[in-house]
Amino acid sequence: SGPGSLRAAIEEANTTAGADRITFNIPGTGTQRIILASNLSIVSETVSIEGGSQTGFSGSPLIEIQAFDNGFVFQNAPGSSVSDLAIFSGTGDGITINSSEGTEIERTILGTDAYGSTQNLGFTGNGIIINESSTTSLLNNVISGNTIGIQVINSSQDIRLIGNIIGLAADEQSAIPNDTGIQISQSNNPTISRNSIAGN
Repeated sequence: SGPGSLRAAIEEANTTAGADRITFNIPGTGTQRIILASNLSIVSETVSIEGGSQTGFSGSPLIEIQAFDNGFVFQNAPGSSVSDLAIFSGTGDGITINSSEGTEIERTILGTDAYGSTQNLGFTGNGIIINESSTTSLLNNVISGNTIGIQVINSSQDIRLIGNIIGLAADEQSAIPNDTGIQISQSNNPTISRNSIAGN
């Protein structure tokens, strides 16, 4: 918490008109862990949360977020994005997308750590839940170890689920099962392609 924290950055973005970027510059080398003592504010303005901005990033997440109940909640924040983070250990949902059309989640790990291989770090709820948020895209994520990996509900149309690993470690060599991999209801025209789904 405090100036320069992830919590403060979200709160500032919520009060600033137009699209914003949240980047990371945590001192030190290697993986850095943010431990949340309470839930973050709901994201209510368009924002891009970019884990790959951390110094030393070379393709695998360097920023871990140990959730309190939930990770990120987007509400009426269309066109937002999350990339290159690892989010885990919450009693709620990893990422909630409510009424936020066109949101994109890319190269992010939901339900295990930045190594993509540790068991028992999943969310009690959903890794990602998409509610009334059409044209949302989930691209090249690892979504494993949660009660439900991905849930799509309430007229979220034209969803894209492409290139995700669901129920496996990041290297796809061992299972980190979700109880349910993907659950879709009341959604037309989903694109589900090139995902690795096993172990659920």
